[in-house]
Amino acid sequence: VLFTDAEYKYDPVWAAQNGVDPDGINVVTPNDMEQYLNIIIELAEVIGINIIDSAVSVASSGEQEDKQGNHRDLHDDTIALQPRKLSQFFRVATPSLAKNKVATIILNQIRTNIGGYMAFDSFPGGNALKHNCSAIIKASRRKTTQKDIPDYGLTVSHDVVLKVTKGINEDQEITTTFYKECGFDPLSDLVRQMIDYNIITAPSRGFYSLPGDDKNYRLNDIYPLVDGRFDEFYN
Repeated sequence: VLFTDAEYKYDPVWAAQNGVDPDGINVVTPNDMEQYLNIIIELAEVIGINIIDSAVSVASSGEQEDKQGNHRDLHDDTIALQPRKLSQFFRVATPSLAKNKVATIILNQIRTNIGGYMAFDSFPGGNALKHNCSAIIKASRRKTTQKDIPDYGLTVSHDVVLKVTKGINEDQEITTTFYKECGFDPLSDLVRQMIDYNIITAPSRGFYSLPGDDKNYRLNDIYPLVDGRFDEFYN
């Protein structure tokens, strides 16, 4: 795994708490956009997953100095340099990444264009970024609470809505829970999916039952009763 830390915020301790194998990830902190894009192209044959955090967080070299090597200041107009470089990257890197079956995950921020009668969400980085991605998933944070987690204690949690805005399952969305100290909670996600698919019901807090069965079960007791029902649903 190649992780491009363009925001200079990678925390190896926190990542390990969330299940990241520190020996299986290579972290690079680029000085400019061209540097990390070139690294991705050069390592396409030896990496399996490439993660960019995030697409437009680091300035292009053209924003830092001109072609003669003179330092630029903020008075210089460098509009559209980042979108142009990303467009060039996709044209050059896509054949190599596809040939070597490298999965590329690009993190980005959402900008809201305010004007006229409606506000529209857009992604910085130009049209090439949106056009070349085979799938786009929009993550929106909702309710924030605190919950006592075994082995971690009291931790902040966020309800996160994940919606596919481009791809095979376009417009499909799920809600999951993210905990600051331990990441996503697969148990909560599994319970939510079982309820959504009518595999179990939740008549009261902490208790669950099978459809058509009035008996209430604790979560650990109901697992053996629903074992295999997910396979039946997906098949």
